[in-house]
Amino acid sequence: MITLLFILFIIILIIIGIIANKHSTADENDYILANRSLNKYLVGLSAAATGNSGFIMTGAVGLGFTFGLTWVFLPIAWLIGDLVYWSYFPGKLNEFSNKSNSRTISEMLSFFNHNGRKKSTIIISSLILFVILSAYTASQYIAASKTFNIFFNIDFDFGILITGLVIASYIILGGLRASVWTDILQIIVMAIVTILTLIFSLSDVGGISNLIESLNSIDSNLLIPFSGMPVSIVIGFFLGWASAAFGFGLSQPQIMIRFFAGKSPKETQKARWSYILFLQFTWIGMTIFGLIARAILVKVDDPESALFLYFNNNFSPFVVAIVLIGIFSAIASTIDSLILASSNIISIDILPLFLKNNILHTKRIHQLSTIFIIVITIILALFVQSSVFVLSAFAVSFLAATVGVAVMLKIVKPSVSFYTINTVLLTSGFVAILWRVLGYNNYLNEAFPSLVIGICIGLLTEKFHLSHIVNKTT
Repeated sequence: MITLLFILFIIILIIIGIIANKHSTADENDYILANRSLNKYLVGLSAAATGNSGFIMTGAVGLGFTFGLTWVFLPIAWLIGDLVYWSYFPGKLNEFSNKSNSRTISEMLSFFNHNGRKKSTIIISSLILFVILSAYTASQYIAASKTFNIFFNIDFDFGILITGLVIASYIILGGLRASVWTDILQIIVMAIVTILTLIFSLSDVGGISNLIESLNSIDSNLLIPFSGMPVSIVIGFFLGWASAAFGFGLSQPQIMIRFFAGKSPKETQKARWSYILFLQFTWIGMTIFGLIARAILVKVDDPESALFLYFNNNFSPFVVAIVLIGIFSAIASTIDSLILASSNIISIDILPLFLKNNILHTKRIHQLSTIFIIVITIILALFVQSSVFVLSAFAVSFLAATVGVAVMLKIVKPSVSFYTINTVLLTSGFVAILWRVLGYNNYLNEAFPSLVIGICIGLLTEKFHLSHIVNKTT
């Protein structure tokens, strides 16, 4: 039953890919941006599905299970950053993308009005994005392999290969249009799974009063947010993760491509609440389930597998299949978008630096780049064994600390020089890595210090550059 229903779901995804392909044209902009035709609901819900990632149903559950109520405040801290970000930037990103004809972050950062695009900025930004996105994609393959291992007892490596083949089966056909359309189906399934999970688990534990009693008997600190932590750590928690959320929207190409593809700046900006509400609902819901699961499950070797174990051990194959599809939906909606974003880096940013040929501007070259990225990220995932949370958190934070700062400066001040953008990318990247190496990220996410230092360095560099130009002309 579980296998048949899962195969049926995969067939539906492939059919959506085929339909998306039939609605598309041979034009590369259709494959990359769906001809900039997305309305506010498609932009918001698709971006939310992509932003969810496998972390929501693995990492978030694991954090709630291990640390309790404290980590419910992670999505709340994220909400603060999202509210600041959505007050201004998505519509501006759409507007700037249209004016500069930018299809990737690197194209946007390297655009300097009448001076064309700077190769140095393209090289630096695309290298950062490619490396980090590859690691992020690998973390999602690992999440998927954990899912297959629990539900089907499939070897981890084989689970990674299956995931890659499933994603390839629909994403190569329809590009961004297929990714967005499948996101809507996946969002429906994720919402159903989140609701069922909370209802069933709370019922099994005997209600809220029994839950509190059970958790107190296990560890009373589970129900005390930030138990024993000094105020400075709590402030650092909120500042760090709010900064990461703010930088997330400015630095994740799989998210930004949806803003680029919006019908208009106004339509893109209207996507705010569909994005925020769905993201918060699933994130908080899954973290709370992790806390409930602590009172239900006797022995769990890997807290990130708590959702799988709970349903696999207690429910009918039909319900288990729905949960499996929901978990895979969260993972697949992120993987396919990451793969498309990485393939755009290859076909749009990197290849034109070395080749000048009309073939580079065809749908076929983008499809080949997509296949290449799928192969590369599968190989990386096979050799990387780490926590989904650790890999995802580092990828999100590092891009927020580097690309996010550069994009913010570019949007706020479009005339900013390429010297400033390049300096910010390199300096902020160094600060983010040093911050993590020294272990300070345990107290304050590297996104915040990198954001502050990056802005300061950017302003100083721009001031120095402008004064140098004035002195040179006089």
